[in-house]
Amino acid sequence: MKNPVRIFWSSYTRLLAQRPLLAQTLSTSVLMGAGDVISQKFIERRKGFDLDRNKNFWIVGACFLGPALSKWMFFLDRFFVGPAKVKMLKMVLADQALFAPPALFIIISFLSVLKGQSVEQWKNQMSENYPTILATNYKLWPVAQLINFNFTPLRFRYVHSVNACKLSGLFLVCFT
Repeated sequence: MKNPVRIFWSSYTRLLAQRPLLAQTLSTSVLMGAGDVISQKFIERRKGFDLDRNKNFWIVGACFLGPALSKWMFFLDRFFVGPAKVKMLKMVLADQALFAPPALFIIISFLSVLKGQSVEQWKNQMSENYPTILATNYKLWPVAQLINFNFTPLRFRYVHSVNACKLSGLFLVCFT
């Protein structure tokens, strides 16, 4: 009998090689949904399960974060050159200065739209929560991306990013 984990991994790496954007988008969506499950069950300790909220995280992963992270990781790897350590530092700086602020803005906005919030509610949420979420991002992500860019092969970097995203996502769901 074949090992189901090996079968899954083989199928996944084949899909990743043949259709990287699709594989990375699906993975991001699944991992964002899983992060919300963890948040609801173990952090917030909800009695019930908010399926709509979970669905929203799946949608944001599939429609925005998955494709964006996939393209961003490939862009960073190709754009920056130089010795490995210098390249890695440039990538982290670019990631935190150019990607993180608009990505968080878009994620919060996307979730707000999916929840059916008014423009006024969105404005309040952005003014109350965006600075805190961005500041928390800067506490986690530079170290996470240093590890990611230094040790993770390019085609799997989005997985590391999304797993780190689950940590920051646990924080994010508390504010959105």
